[in-house]
Amino acid sequence: TYNVVVTDTVNSCINDTSTTVYVNPLPQLTITPSTSICYGDSITISATTDLPSDIYWYTPDTIHNSTVTLYPDSTGYTYTYVSYAIDSVNGCKNFDTMTVFIMPKPILTISPTYFMCPYETINVSVLSSIPVTYLWTPGNVTDSSFLFHPNVSDTTYFYTVIGTSADGCKDTTSTVILIYPEINVSITPVNPAICLNDSITLTGHGAITYNWYNPNSFSTDSIVTLSPDSTTNYSLIGTSIYQCKDTINTMLIVYPLPTFNIAGYKPLCKGDVTSPYVINQFDTTASYLWLPVNLTGSSVTLSPQDTTTYNVISTDTNSCHYTVTFSITVDTLPIAHITGISPICYGETINLEASGGTSFLWTPDNITTQILTDTPDSASTYLYTLIAQSTICFDTTTFSLLVNPKPVLTLTSDTTLIIGQNVQLNVSGANIYDWSPINDLSCIDCNSPLVQPNYTIEYCVIGTNTFNCSDTACVSITVDKECGEVFVPSGFSPNNDGENEVLYVYGKCVKSMEFKIFNRWGERVFETTHPDIGWDGSFRGKPLDTDVFVYYLKTVYFNNVKAETKGNITLMR
Repeated sequence: TYNVVVTDTVNSCINDTSTTVYVNPLPQLTITPSTSICYGDSITISATTDLPSDIYWYTPDTIHNSTVTLYPDSTGYTYTYVSYAIDSVNGCKNFDTMTVFIMPKPILTISPTYFMCPYETINVSVLSSIPVTYLWTPGNVTDSSFLFHPNVSDTTYFYTVIGTSADGCKDTTSTVILIYPEINVSITPVNPAICLNDSITLTGHGAITYNWYNPNSFSTDSIVTLSPDSTTNYSLIGTSIYQCKDTINTMLIVYPLPTFNIAGYKPLCKGDVTSPYVINQFDTTASYLWLPVNLTGSSVTLSPQDTTTYNVISTDTNSCHYTVTFSITVDTLPIAHITGISPICYGETINLEASGGTSFLWTPDNITTQILTDTPDSASTYLYTLIAQSTICFDTTTFSLLVNPKPVLTLTSDTTLIIGQNVQLNVSGANIYDWSPINDLSCIDCNSPLVQPNYTIEYCVIGTNTFNCSDTACVSITVDKECGEVFVPSGFSPNNDGENEVLYVYGKCVKSMEFKIFNRWGERVFETTHPDIGWDGSFRGKPLDTDVFVYYLKTVYFNNVKAETKGNITLMR
């Protein structure tokens, strides 16, 4: 209760009164439960009071109810919810809060369907967005994966896995494992077998596609034709429409052929007298048929009168066959013959050709070619023997070869000339001569021609003796065409001292010349047209005194070059 006294400040009058304030109790709120939930879950919370009250929630919407269901929509957040109560008698109001933590929920990921072939093994696995523990049903496997290996076909399995986080949040997913129907591959014929060199066709069954191996892949056809040289293992892998595979192995047996040998036969020479031929072979496990004589057994007697071909066919217990073909040749006697030329000259090669047989032997050198090529090493008579053979038959003949001597030529040695000069060639040792080329030769069939060539040349001569055997010899003539210039000395001394007594014109390859000498009065004292003729310093038979003379010289060379010179000559006594 409160009292109040009021005093008038002007008149000092006083009055008082009192009032009572009643304090009502607040309603006490209690919120349950206070907890954490997993993301995606809902929670229902309730508020109660000790007084009759109206209860409201901010969620954040205002809800007028004592109980409310909440749906948090974020992971890892804390949500605070407010509740208030209003006393329905006195209108007093009170507040309270509740906190909810939203824990992350695992998200499991798995293949919705697994497809597999019978008897294969697959790894079934699941992934989680956060760490969890796993539980698979059926099987109670607690790992994230497991190996699935069924021994059945054409079956469907269903598996469910639950993932639980450390906060107890869960997620569940499932998968279906579909096992395809089983494929069964087979090969026909079963237990195949062939004889060596034969072939067989194998056919695969029960699949869509095929692959043959031995051991490498060699065919993708369902049907293969095989002809191995020995017993061989083959594998066939068949694939179904679902790509499931099956493998089957087969052994192809290759029986060896009943081979055998034939002995005891040889060629005959017609007219020879021999005993009948006996053909022997030693493989007695098979049966034998001899054609064309239609005899059986492992040994028969054959007596052909002409060349005959036989076929022997063996057959063993596996019905394998083997054939040997052979011929007995009845040959006529060869007639040996030698074709050749005789006589020949020493140094020549002779070719002797053999005929009358199929193979030949020359003696004494044991040459086996049909044509014998020989170069005798001396002038003499040689005897060649030929053995001509046809199979085992042979004949012998001989050939006499006379080898005549060749002439031995002796010829002038190689020489060098200045253009315009000549030389005589001399050859001996034969009876007949033939020179070539014929250029610049004085004769072409003599033994000593004179030659005057204008260029370097080789002359060859063929000498033939009385046996008509020939030999060739050659000589080279080198022609010097470097003429240079003529030279006239400027002086000489014809004083009988043996030195420089005569004045000559010097020069190579001078074809023609005019050389004139004049005295100081213009009188000609000497003239010549040949370089080998010189002036001895006399005029009209009398020696001239010491003086100076004038010369004029015109020259034509063998290379057709012309020149004119003049000068002084001093005569000294």
